Amino acid sequence: MEYLRATGAWMNWINRQIDDVMVKAGISDWGGWRVSSMSWPRYFQVVGVSETGIVGFVGDSASGTCEVWCRRVGEEHPTLTDSVEEIAECLDMPLERAGIVTTGMTEAVKLGYAALSYYDGWTLVETSEGRLLPGLMTQRGTMVDVDRAVSAGRLGLGQAAYTIHREGDDVWAQPVDGGERVELERIGTRWGSYVVLPGAESVTFEVHEAAWAAWSAQEHALGCVGPYENADVYEWRPAGDFTISTTGSSSEGYIPVVRYQSGEWTTIVLVGDDEFVNLIKDGKAYAAGIPVPAARYLIEADLIRQASRPGLSTSTAPEGLSQELADLTEKIDSITDWVGIHVAYFDGTPYVWTEDESIIRLIEGAGGVVEAATPSGEVWREGLWAIHRSTEEDERVLNEVNRQRGAHPAAASSLLVETS
Repeated sequence: MEYLRATGAWMNWINRQIDDVMVKAGISDWGGWRVSSMSWPRYFQVVGVSETGIVGFVGDSASGTCEVWCRRVGEEHPTLTDSVEEIAECLDMPLERAGIVTTGMTEAVKLGYAALSYYDGWTLVETSEGRLLPGLMTQRGTMVDVDRAVSAGRLGLGQAAYTIHREGDDVWAQPVDGGERVELERIGTRWGSYVVLPGAESVTFEVHEAAWAAWSAQEHALGCVGPYENADVYEWRPAGDFTISTTGSSSEGYIPVVRYQSGEWTTIVLVGDDEFVNLIKDGKAYAAGIPVPAARYLIEADLIRQASRPGLSTSTAPEGLSQELADLTEKIDSITDWVGIHVAYFDGTPYVWTEDESIIRLIEGAGGVVEAATPSGEVWREGLWAIHRSTEEDERVLNEVNRQRGAHPAAASSLLVETS
């Protein structure tokens, strides 16, 4: 399944760029749009789909170029193009608007691909107690957040093991064999203070990918939109904690798993199978074996449901509802048979959740274009009236959630026990 692998604050600016293209081109009547990325092989792409064809804007080169591929309905293979006329034909839109789309999406794809490289140096450092500390590899060594390092316990292996201590501005490594302490270099960043660890052991590529999937599964299902920030926006600073352990038995063998816990949610990923996650809420199984983007949907839908209840919302809404949002909710209510509509604000952005159907983010000024996510994790920018109805995969994900939540408490928590 294609989806946005690398998420985080750096996507805020790119989401804004894509939204602006939607507004400037006025393409509310022309198909749907999807964004996806891959860490290996690396690419970042925006794909437009219409009744007459598909156009893909793909960045997969370190040179910063963007290739455009077109495939008309009925054609077996896409062809490379630089013709705005051909793009307009594939997307079934006027030439002038196709020109705006081509320029805007090309720039967004270049930014997206370039931003992926900022995550190359981020890794995880394994501790003797099974915790994994996010860190950045530098020429001077791997640096980690000083607070995480102090609370991590024993670091390093064998006779080279040590613990991290802090007093005032001084940070040092204390060898566990009682040797002389070693003063450590501190590096200030926008997010806090980091320290360079001596001889830190980074995890394997497979463990790194599993941890990344577990973290990514708790990122936003829909795009957050914000201004461009300085270079530190690319810092990978998960709010939760990573651990690695094993599941299985002596007869069947043991398999390593990575957990990521942030607040009430825990995501568990088998090392070597990072396409799917097990989702736990408050210590009880919520869904098992679901795609990463489906987990994003379930967590965000739950968050909106809680925040939209009177008295429980910690999000702040701007003074009064915008007329555009009021029109949106009225239109949703009039063209669908959804039982409940929930609206919640996060960071000043309104999100609408329609029970068991979609999460919707209004793209302001785009003439009815919204970004919508379904339970299976599909995310599209398209006209409200074109939002996809439930698919078999959507039903499978929701049935899995209902099965877990309706299970006996002991059975519902068994997933947590197996992977301890």
